[in-house]
Amino acid sequence: MKVYFNKNLLRSEYISFLAPLLWCPDFDNKPKDKARYRWEDQQQIKDWCGNWGNALTLASQTECDYFVYPRYFILDDYCELKKYSDEAKTYGKKVIAFCYREIDDYIDINNNILWYKRATKKHNPENEICLPPFPEDLLKHNHGAINFIQENTHHHYSIWYTWYSNYHNLWSFLRYIIVRWIGVLFSRQICRRILLKLKNERLYSILVKAWIWNFCRWKTIAQAKKLEKYEFTFIQRNHALTLDTQKNMREQYIKNLNDADFALIIRWFANYSFRLYEAMSLGKIPIYIDTWAKLPFQHRIKYEELFIIVPFQHVHQIGHYIDNFIKKNAGRLAKIQKEIREVYEKYFIMKNYYATIIKDLENK
Repeated sequence: MKVYFNKNLLRSEYISFLAPLLWCPDFDNKPKDKARYRWEDQQQIKDWCGNWGNALTLASQTECDYFVYPRYFILDDYCELKKYSDEAKTYGKKVIAFCYREIDDYIDINNNILWYKRATKKHNPENEICLPPFPEDLLKHNHGAINFIQENTHHHYSIWYTWYSNYHNLWSFLRYIIVRWIGVLFSRQICRRILLKLKNERLYSILVKAWIWNFCRWKTIAQAKKLEKYEFTFIQRNHALTLDTQKNMREQYIKNLNDADFALIIRWFANYSFRLYEAMSLGKIPIYIDTWAKLPFQHRIKYEELFIIVPFQHVHQIGHYIDNFIKKNAGRLAKIQKEIREVYEKYFIMKNYYATIIKDLENK
């Protein structure tokens, strides 16, 4: 597949889609300037990319199949992207843009941009495909072995969940209090009466963007704690856990998830969750609270067979959904865990994800 990108747009961040062209293995190794970055041993990048690396070639604006907007995170460059897409349109091309923001209001994506991103709306155009975050593969912390559920000996299945409340100084605490009060107001007057009753996904999206996402978490956790048949392993932090987090806290986070049977997944701000892919990397069965998010490769992956999917408007029946899944898949839970890990490896390891979408683009 032939792609064109403007090298002058290369900054401190770029998209891993272009790794074979930049000779850079992933977005942790970013070029320090606008010049083309090459490894001394080009064989390493070829091995990392596999067939994906051979599928991409550079071409001019007239000869390419697609324009590529070479930024991994599109922040405030809407005018820049619009100019880029307008240029592509003059050549009769589409732009592949990798984005972690909603930019529908700024760019006409339907006519001239092929956009891979995460989504907060259910009815997305066909040219919008969910972009996972590519978190760390946690299985390496368990020596590559999945902790399988022991169905015959477990009388209490365990459910893992970790979250954080983002207040670590006076200002953030005051903001948290304000948002909390707004959340209470919205949860009583809007969420409870309208959202849950009318199943209004657009309203949910608005509330999420307005930082009223805590309502979904509070309600789900409150219901999960009522489940007497299950052991609920709940941890609350005052900040998000990342690779840069203190080592002991990160290890506790991974160990608790690894020791659990199921992982509670509640989508965060913008309907998007690192926990989902971290849980899948360990082969954990997600208890997925469906808030009308769009998951990657929904036409390929049978999520309804691998996940315990609980519609948000039915979250008060979460125990019923878990019981039914366990009963329906009695004797098969360990097999499902293995399938989840296989799906993770096939689609959500970075090089395999990009290899898949490149193949899809070639088929178009």
